[in-house]
Amino acid sequence: MAEAGTIPARIDSARRRLAAAPPTEARDRVRRLPGLRQTASWQAAYNTACLYAALISTRRANSENPSGQEEAGWEDRVVLSLERVAANPYAEMRRPYDVIAKDPDFGALRAAPETFRVFAKFLLDQRRTDYPDVAPAGRPALTSVEPA
Repeated sequence: MAEAGTIPARIDSARRRLAAAPPTEARDRVRRLPGLRQTASWQAAYNTACLYAALISTRRANSENPSGQEEAGWEDRVVLSLERVAANPYAEMRRPYDVIAKDPDFGALRAAPETFRVFAKFLLDQRRTDYPDVAPAGRPALTSVEPA
């Protein structure tokens, strides 16, 4: 059994909280309320992830040292929100890895993979999900040959 502070235990805890949420079908649909604009919850989830990532980045840039537990909580919220975006069939992202890997909001998390291991693992898993045929050397595997 993993200790409370280890990555597998934190991911399991985060997934349990996510599983306790309402069914995904209803919450992931575009909401159309009378007299209000439409809101898509995948966009709100992505914005939430960006907000917590910006909080981490700002605190680190201002030389404020948040506790490891505080940063871990923010990192968990970033990953949970991004998992919700990646799993949402209504999200307007063909390959979420491409957007997340290049988004400057997540730069502080990408720059310190040894500190933000949960985010690094999420990003690696998402890359494998979006690009399943990538060979270990980073080159796409040849899946078919088209005539010239």
